[in-house]
Amino acid sequence: VVEVVVFHFLKDYFAFPRPYVVYPPAEVHLLEIRGAEDAYRSFPSGHAAFITLMMIGMWPAFSEKWRWLSLLVIASVCWARVSLGVHFPADVLGGVLIMSLLVMIVRYCIYSLYRKLFGLLC
Repeated sequence: VVEVVVFHFLKDYFAFPRPYVVYPPAEVHLLEIRGAEDAYRSFPSGHAAFITLMMIGMWPAFSEKWRWLSLLVIASVCWARVSLGVHFPADVLGGVLIMSLLVMIVRYCIYSLYRKLFGLLC
């Protein structure tokens, strides 16, 4: 819920253009061009943010091998969004950093609540 609200607000607030809007059509090769309403909603990348949410959210449950794999998955999704021509590198980096911060804030709040209410150490 936090991700949807925050990222919807940020995309509307910044209204940065996507690469296929900025560069000439010959320089950007897309599988499909999105609608005009989505052309100025580039920052931050929702796909990069969502995969970061999933991987960082499950981070405490992962072994060291799976943690390295989760970082590779995040990097792969970010690379795919840039190589498909729908985001700039700053868009995916912003999505990852903002979502990492949001996950840490929510995790801190939940863990603090568990400590106060139930005396659990998280």
